[in-house]
Amino acid sequence: ADDKEIKRAYWKAAHKYHPDANPSEEAHAKFAEILEAYEMLSDPEALESWQKKQQRGAYDTRRKHGRGSSPSSSYSSAYNNSYGSSYD
Repeated sequence: ADDKEIKRAYWKAAHKYHPDANPSEEAHAKFAEILEAYEMLSDPEALESWQKKQQRGAYDTRRKHGRGSSPSSSYSSAYNNSYGSSYD
């Protein structure tokens, strides 16, 4: 996606989940995620660093668990380690 598409998607999602428009705790958490993602996507250096970490994580996961493991499993692990699992 180009910068214009990213910005458009951010504003649409931010408007929907902004605490002033949607006061629920779930919306507040979603808004924080949207803001963090937008900050990452709008900073080329941060995005490149994150992509490299994700590639290394996916590679390490495949080596550890065999070729058939999903790259999303490394993302889930990283997310749960950082923010906690929603299933706890």
